[in-house]
Amino acid sequence: MDGYREYSATMPGWMKLMTYGVTVLVGIVVPVGVAVAAQQDTGTYWIWIFPVFMLFVFYIAYRYRPKGYRLGETSVEVLRDAGNKAIEYDNIASVKPVPAKVGFRTIGLWRSGGYFGIYGIFWRRDLGVYEMYITRADTLVQITPKSGRALVISPDERERFLAELRDIVAARKLEVAIEG
Repeated sequence: MDGYREYSATMPGWMKLMTYGVTVLVGIVVPVGVAVAAQQDTGTYWIWIFPVFMLFVFYIAYRYRPKGYRLGETSVEVLRDAGNKAIEYDNIASVKPVPAKVGFRTIGLWRSGGYFGIYGIFWRRDLGVYEMYITRADTLVQITPKSGRALVISPDERERFLAELRDIVAARKLEVAIEG
């Protein structure tokens, strides 16, 4: 395979609205309002640490969001500003499209639930501990490794993603069960 193939990860309208609304309200308006009120009451300036801290938290969430997915030279990758998450092709046991319920009937162990997407570490009875980096629920793909945590992603073009992954696996003569 020459180079790599990338797939977008667009957020649906409700998630964009929630992300921007939360950013403005919780990330800017409330912290600045609290800081202004506290400064007027106490006359101290250290309270401005609160809005700066909130902006830092939102910046971290932004950096870890799933920006897209890549079928690279050696692995399937989740593209993030904070460093890509990857599963090597030779470590993949199976790949399958999954229904939206996988993304929502879970217990989040370390997660962001709708702010710039849904991503982090989750637990589900049938999957155990797994990682999810999704922006939408209608195009979910579960990648189960031979060792390590399962990965759930949501490439916008799920069928193309599965077809091209199938081609890569066949070209490498790997035994990977790919459904869909």
